[in-house]
Amino acid sequence: MKTASESDILERQESYKKTLDSLHKSLYKLTWYMRGGVSISELHDMPVGHIAYLNEVVTDNFELSKQAGTPIL
Repeated sequence: MKTASESDILERQESYKKTLDSLHKSLYKLTWYMRGGVSISELHDMPVGHIAYLNEVVTDNFELSKQAGTPIL
């Protein structure tokens, strides 16, 4: 059985923390773009694939808005 050193554990913890922070930031951005269409708790309960679909919708709509010259506020 292999054991991890304390420094390895601390590195992994920091890496997981950064990943989790990035995920939370993405979810909060998504709630802003959805503007009441979905809450943060609903996003936390969704399968990852559904969140990916919502991100695609936001990206597509952002591109359409840019092409049409209408701002997303």
